Amino acid sequence: MPSGVLDAKAAAWTRTAVLLHWLDDGGRAHNKWVPAEFVHRVSRDESAWQDPYDDWSFYYPHQASPRLAAAAA
Repeated sequence: MPSGVLDAKAAAWTRTAVLLHWLDDGGRAHNKWVPAEFVHRVSRDESAWQDPYDDWSFYYPHQASPRLAAAAA
């Protein structure tokens, strides 16, 4: 696992640990449980993480999908 800051997705969590999911520079997916005290949560808008399988409308229910907005432009 890389040291320093890692922009990853929290795939699962407990009170003491977080399962991080990220892609490395080669495009390979990784998953690793890390102690929760090492994780700093940021908003979706602050993260570079883009998961194509996320339900975008769940997080932004009153906005059009960015894909639909781009297609309409």
